[in-house]
Amino acid sequence: MAADRASRTKALWSGAATVAVLAVVLIVLGLFGPLRSRPASTPAPTGEASTTVTGQTLYNQALEAQASGETTRAAELAQAALVADPSNAAAQGLLDSLNASSGPGAGTEPSEPSAPSTGTAPGSVSDAAFLKKYDDLASLMPTRPIGFSFDRPVQLGSDMTVSGAVVPREPGITKVTWTVHDMKSPSGAASFVTKTSKQLFSKNVASVTIHGVRAHFGTDGTRFATVAFVRGRYAFEVLVSVEGMSPKAAKAIATKAATAFPATPSQ
Repeated sequence: MAADRASRTKALWSGAATVAVLAVVLIVLGLFGPLRSRPASTPAPTGEASTTVTGQTLYNQALEAQASGETTRAAELAQAALVADPSNAAAQGLLDSLNASSGPGAGTEPSEPSAPSTGTAPGSVSDAAFLKKYDDLASLMPTRPIGFSFDRPVQLGSDMTVSGAVVPREPGITKVTWTVHDMKSPSGAASFVTKTSKQLFSKNVASVTIHGVRAHFGTDGTRFATVAFVRGRYAFEVLVSVEGMSPKAAKAIATKAATAFPATPSQ
């Protein structure tokens, strides 16, 4: 009988110990299980979208500064756009072109100017008058642009810019800017159009003709449309700023504005 009692007591203690162990296991699982099942915290957005927007905004401001003749400010804004968004190839292209036009040697003559080629493609023209260096680039700027008004031209080194507007006012067109760049040679002017105008304004591309010369029309897809062409050593640009409309719709205005450049130098 005593042996029987001892056997039952041992069994009871064994069962109690098992229950206690299970309770401890359940408590541990209850404490740590949720930690294991809880999903890893998702890192906060890095702000990539806002960085892209900021970079694009700075790039747009750089274009506006360039159109106003503020090349130093334009370069600063283009640099800031690259800091905000290093992948902004358009900002890099703009910065490169600004540095090229204002860097060392920008105001010097090449020792052996390239001979003009023939044809009407951008970068080639037979006009000898456009191979001549004009200290006052006003000779190459619009003088009486029918359908447009413009402010006083501003010359900075080898560039001259004048801003204006459509008359009468055209809905959606906020500003028109004419710029001429003295690139020292036909090849330099052609390179400018290829590496700057065509790269910065690579949307809605079309070919138009200005004074018998084939020109590049393009947009940045958002706010600007351009017509760019070459005559001799000079690169000519028209930049049209739009608001509330597609820049592609400004093609006719940009083309008309480009024809305001003189067919031959005014002096």
